[in-house]
Amino acid sequence: MWKKASVTRAETIWATLIMALAFAVRLYYMKVFEQPALSGDAANYVAMVKRLVNTGAYSFWGGQPDAYVTPGYPLFLAFFFKVFGHSAHDPLMWVYGAQILLSTLTVLGLYLIGRRVCNALAGGLAALAYALYPTAIWASTLVLTETLYIFLFTAYAYVLLVAMDRESRWWTAAAGAVLALAVLVRPSVAPLAVMPLIYWGLVRRIEKPIQLTIWHLAAFGIVMLPWWIRNTVTLGHFVALATQTGNPLLAGTDPYFTEGEKLFQNLQGVDQQALAWQRIREGFTQHPATWAAWFTVGKLRELYLNLWEVPHGGHFDFWKPIHAMSVFFGFASLLLYLRNVRIRPLILLVVIPTALQLVFLPLTRYGFVSVPLLMVLGAVVIVTLIKKDRVAR
Repeated sequence: MWKKASVTRAETIWATLIMALAFAVRLYYMKVFEQPALSGDAANYVAMVKRLVNTGAYSFWGGQPDAYVTPGYPLFLAFFFKVFGHSAHDPLMWVYGAQILLSTLTVLGLYLIGRRVCNALAGGLAALAYALYPTAIWASTLVLTETLYIFLFTAYAYVLLVAMDRESRWWTAAAGAVLALAVLVRPSVAPLAVMPLIYWGLVRRIEKPIQLTIWHLAAFGIVMLPWWIRNTVTLGHFVALATQTGNPLLAGTDPYFTEGEKLFQNLQGVDQQALAWQRIREGFTQHPATWAAWFTVGKLRELYLNLWEVPHGGHFDFWKPIHAMSVFFGFASLLLYLRNVRIRPLILLVVIPTALQLVFLPLTRYGFVSVPLLMVLGAVVIVTLIKKDRVAR
């Protein structure tokens, strides 16, 4: 266990200024730049939420109730449409405002994480990088899950760090509850429900990893329980997360996107998840080199090589190097894995979700959600290099 020094007045001012900058930049972007018309997932979310508020029916596509998406983000939107749907202002403006606030709080979370695993300089560098990161600024004005999910996952990372530091059942349970909230927004990280067992059982051994993991799982299950009950009662069968997994899984079986839209032609009535696993088996059997490269280096390049582009990108080109530096120094932290025990949980919180995403469709949008923690890890690497340089002198 390690103890952090008390927060100084200078650190408080530094963190407050970075948060103020983050809030101001996001608010400025929302006010000055016209947002494109809703389309794709954003339009579907709004249509779904209007049905939910007006009729009480939870259905992504309309018609019969479904579990196509988890309820975290739809319920987040539904709150604003329910409260402000009949006001003079568009409820989406309230959604954007709330997301700007959440994105700003994420900046604070990254500062606290960086400070906890390293020092105030690392926390400040990570917070400043995310405060000015173009995609984070833009994403706060989108009707998509990213901003809410990143806030919740950042909160999970911090609570988990405290739990692992103190080996506390209550902090571990709190981490499990926060993880469940994140899973209800983006279900792909559900396997992290056993994260305490992975860390305490394999990385830093303690006497009772199973007991603490049970606390984590119990809290996770309690938060997930209403969704499980709803699905069993309403749909007539158990759905743990969501039913949309077949589509991104199948899309991920198109090496280097050579088939494109052809892959999804004539699929009505086809079990896309079963088809995806069949294609994976056949691909690795018939073309092992191509498919192995695609499911490793190929998908990693798609996830992290490029910035998730901002429509008004010309105004943010100056900050694009933030992405390259975050990814490079973030993954360079793997070199510190054996020497720096404090950052091991953060490395696992990047590596495990990335490994899970390699099974599915790789898009820069999906890589973006890991960039905040990569910024913290990258900041730790930079601070480590600075310290070594000072020692060398």
